[in-house]
Amino acid sequence: MGKKIFITFVVCAIPIATIIITLFYHSSDAYQSPHFFKTFPPLITALAALTAVYSLFLAVLIAVLNWENRKLKNWTRKTEATNEEMRSQNRELQTRIELLSATREISLILNEDVDFDAILEKVLEVTDHLLESINPPRAIPGQSDTDEITIFFKDTLSDQLNPKAQRKQNQTYFENHFKKIPADATNVKEAVEHNRILFLTEGRELDLTCPLVADREVIGALKIKTVIVGTQEEKSTQIRLLQTTLQEFVKILALAIKTPDLYQRAITDGLTNLFAKRHFLAQLHTYFEISRRHNEPLSLIMMDIDHFKNINDTYGHLTGDIILKETAKLLKDSIRATSSAYRYGGEELAVILPNTPLAGAMTLAERLRKKIDARKFTSHEGEALKITVSFGVAEYQKEMGDMKELLHQADTALYQAKETGRNKVCGA
Repeated sequence: MGKKIFITFVVCAIPIATIIITLFYHSSDAYQSPHFFKTFPPLITALAALTAVYSLFLAVLIAVLNWENRKLKNWTRKTEATNEEMRSQNRELQTRIELLSATREISLILNEDVDFDAILEKVLEVTDHLLESINPPRAIPGQSDTDEITIFFKDTLSDQLNPKAQRKQNQTYFENHFKKIPADATNVKEAVEHNRILFLTEGRELDLTCPLVADREVIGALKIKTVIVGTQEEKSTQIRLLQTTLQEFVKILALAIKTPDLYQRAITDGLTNLFAKRHFLAQLHTYFEISRRHNEPLSLIMMDIDHFKNINDTYGHLTGDIILKETAKLLKDSIRATSSAYRYGGEELAVILPNTPLAGAMTLAERLRKKIDARKFTSHEGEALKITVSFGVAEYQKEMGDMKELLHQADTALYQAKETGRNKVCGA
């Protein structure tokens, strides 16, 4: 402020001084003297000339200053643009570093000897950390608690997209959680069908869904719900950065999940190496609908190891595990490639036989019963054991409303086999 006052004073000083001197002489006694006109005109002329030169100098100076000021403003704008570009490049570079770090962490996770749920939990933690690194507004206190990351897996037969794990409020939830609180599947089906990233924005909330594609096959989706703040331009930039980064990250994630060992863990029982119950229910539903649509035969075998609780109580759970593993192996070795075996729960196993009538399923069950009956089992301490299994067999009927009726009939037949002496095959 003081500098501007000084410049204004300098610019105006000489013109003002000229006016003052002129007025002074005009009102003085000397102006009336006959000798006045001999000195006054030269003085006024000199002052006027000086004022004109001074004014011209000021005009040139102001023009030069304005030109320099414009140059300075242009340089400032260019500097700001360069700085912004450098900040953007630095941010993108940092994001790339975080992406590489996340990739490395996932590769390390896959090499750990842990179960599938533990792997998914760590993968979600890595994803959450990556999201933090590319979404700076999350630094607002309490904002990260609103984030929600969910992994959906696509069933290979039914094409249904089922939530497998979810990270929310720094906690990881699995399948049982979704029975009480269903996962938000908005945009998931559309993202998988169109094989592209979809997002919705509402206020500060961002809902972003990325399909998981490995070997040109869509195996599921990664759904992220987060919060972004800032101007509309900043939000747009943030969304673009999230999209481009996650587009690369989900490729790595999908390939990791698709690895034979890891993907198998998602649908396989760890002890028996048979398919798990959830996969059983999904496939039974699919095969049931195929049989109803095409009027094809479909049979279901339910089998239960006799007196399995007594085995555990007498010889211990290690022996029980051995019995389950060996029985499961006999079962897998006895069925065709088109059939599939499952651990339904505890000591209860199941077999789905597409394009197989009741008679064929009864024959397979009886053959398997004899194999197990003739097999010599031993406890974990080497003691010989006699193991028998009861079987219940049912076939799809047109009047059945859904797969639950087929499952119920097979369970009823199994109950009948156990109630009438065990170690036998009963058909519904």
